[in-house]
Amino acid sequence: MLISLLLILYGYYTDRVAPRGDVVFQVGERKYTYAYLEERVKSDVAQGRFNLQDTATSISATVSRIQREELTRLIGRQRNITVSEAELTAGIRSDLGVTEELTRNQLAPILRDQLLAIELTLDEYLAIVESQVIEDKVKGELTAALPAEAEQVNLLYIDAGSQANAIRAMQALEGGAEFAEVASQFSQHAASSGDGVFGWTPREAIDPELADVAFSLSGRSEIIETEESFYIIEVLGKETRPVDPAVVEDVGVAEFNKVLEAAFDETPFVYNLTQRQIFDLAGSVGGTFG
Repeated sequence: MLISLLLILYGYYTDRVAPRGDVVFQVGERKYTYAYLEERVKSDVAQGRFNLQDTATSISATVSRIQREELTRLIGRQRNITVSEAELTAGIRSDLGVTEELTRNQLAPILRDQLLAIELTLDEYLAIVESQVIEDKVKGELTAALPAEAEQVNLLYIDAGSQANAIRAMQALEGGAEFAEVASQFSQHAASSGDGVFGWTPREAIDPELADVAFSLSGRSEIIETEESFYIIEVLGKETRPVDPAVVEDVGVAEFNKVLEAAFDETPFVYNLTQRQIFDLAGSVGGTFG
């Protein structure tokens, strides 16, 4: 009887308890266990950013978020960026959408409710906020050299995606179609307005290969091929003017993504998550394996 009980307990330990401590992936020297990934998956479910009908893809997205956070911390260490308590508190306030007027005592219950809602521990939440604060500080460093005023072009923009699509777009333009109409039809990554209007932008805010053409052009370009895509642009004007804060933010995002991409390439990533563990994660959140 005792031996049977011990065998049952051992089976429970090996099937349920021990695997939770298994390292399922590693970013640089930082190791992440199944138990931690399960907590982050459940948090993503609670926040509505996990597709329960496609658990495998959603788990990969959760892993990618964790990887990005750790890479951001690595970038911060490489740049000797530290996060003070005041900066961390400001990051919490920003994440929670509360004003600086709230005292710590008033902030505490809001933070507690947030932790309960997103199903994370305080330490896990603070690590995520710290990563965002570091990212913002790196972006600030990367845009610090931008002048308050700079030469800019007023740009229309079509990202055709492929050469064939670019040719069709150019034929439509040469046939007399309006740029906005062609951008709406052919652009794979139309400007925010959806009509190809990129607006006034300094050189730093666009792809260097596009910038070389844009700042030497008046009017519409030929098809421009870069490593990323095929483009058609039209320059409506060029002048020195104040740099829009939104443009500065866009430059910060673009420059940080370059730094992050380099970190992805340079930092070892080991992925040990098994199919069984993916099935177990799906079961723990009530999702389906797809």
